[in-house]
Amino acid sequence: MDRKFIIIGALATSTNLNKFQITRGFVIVQKGQITHKGESDCTMLKEQSVIAGIRRIELLDHQFLMPGFVDCHPHGSQYPKPPSYQNKKVKTYRPKRQYEYPFYTSSTYAKMVHKLVRYGTTTAIYYGSLHVDKTMELVRLLVQLRQRAFIGKVNENTENRHNYFNDIHKELDDTKDFIEKVLALGNDLVQPFVAPRFAVSSDSELMAGLANIASQYNINFHSYILQYACEAREVLRSHPDCQHYAAFFDKFGILTSKCVLAHAVHLKDPDIELLKLREVGIAHCPAANTRLHAGLCPVRKLLDHNLKVGLGSDGCGGNSVSILDAIRRAMDVSTHLELQNSENRGISWKEAFYLGTLGGARVLNLAHKVGSLEVGKEFDALVIDIYAPEGPIDVYNNSLDRNAANYDESLVQRFLYSGNDCNITQVYVKGHLVKDDAKVIITESTSDDRCTPRQ
Repeated sequence: MDRKFIIIGALATSTNLNKFQITRGFVIVQKGQITHKGESDCTMLKEQSVIAGIRRIELLDHQFLMPGFVDCHPHGSQYPKPPSYQNKKVKTYRPKRQYEYPFYTSSTYAKMVHKLVRYGTTTAIYYGSLHVDKTMELVRLLVQLRQRAFIGKVNENTENRHNYFNDIHKELDDTKDFIEKVLALGNDLVQPFVAPRFAVSSDSELMAGLANIASQYNINFHSYILQYACEAREVLRSHPDCQHYAAFFDKFGILTSKCVLAHAVHLKDPDIELLKLREVGIAHCPAANTRLHAGLCPVRKLLDHNLKVGLGSDGCGGNSVSILDAIRRAMDVSTHLELQNSENRGISWKEAFYLGTLGGARVLNLAHKVGSLEVGKEFDALVIDIYAPEGPIDVYNNSLDRNAANYDESLVQRFLYSGNDCNITQVYVKGHLVKDDAKVIITESTSDDRCTPRQ
């Protein structure tokens, strides 16, 4: 859907962590961008002929429009790993070549990306694999399926018993080769990033070289930080000049506003202050951190220190590639911490909504483009149908909502707490329809068409 169109109905969006709003109104999209937005009545636009002859999509009373989900930490190569891996207490990342090679195929990547799109993820930052050619398969698929994405070739040069590493020269050369190949595609939706696994798997020389490459190409840098407490002991023992873990990254110039660090479960106060100073983004992966017995990330503390925080599904580390699931897990983890200590106030559903949308966009430095329904931004959005026929939410004639505003908020709450991918009936990326379950009313506008949402 590349031409101009208007969507009329309930619009749910965050403008910051503390401001969520849902209003009845409309958005007009042209060439993939939101050009107009208004509340309730678009009579003035009709009089100005702004909406004359354009395609019109009118949402039902139990449907609403919201920004697309942003996944700040999915793994491409880990997607097919069996759930049995979740039952082990893993203290370090343990790649196995015998599991990697069969899964690096276009068909496997296609299953993963299709599922993320079906679950409403319009933007993701993917870890690929150690191999340029296999990671490029994922790049080409993302271009074909029109998902907005960053993708990185994984970097490791520390020897391990799984023989999953390269020497430093190959790693640096391959990384540049991969970046050049992605940029040569000229696709504005799919961009490369630099992706060392984490400090333990990449030595100082490799980290310094990768930091220079990220700076040279002015692209994002993505790695792990303190998913497990033992990481700090190992890194600080190897780098006695560093007073705390984040200082290791900082001495190479890695910590910038283009840096995204996953997990951040065991940060110390000096780490938090440095990450805040450098405007680093954090990918909070509540399901993986729980499944792998890593710990409970104090996301409220990170937010209170004004760090940029988004959500990540984390491949097979978690149990779902759905950011809707990550939203629920983030609320659960923060509530568990609150139960342990009253000072750790849990996050609300409105704050969790922000983390899964605009918060993630801020982490990836895309908040000027996506993450909220605002004029000037590109149209990455979801149409949610609370009572979708195959969905899990039942229809009841009675309602506890006191007024229309309560009803609209309850639509979003029901979706966040009880919905699934069946409730996501349409997915748009830059105005292009990438999922369509045909659950909305689509009509061609005429001069007599009304411009107000159904009540």
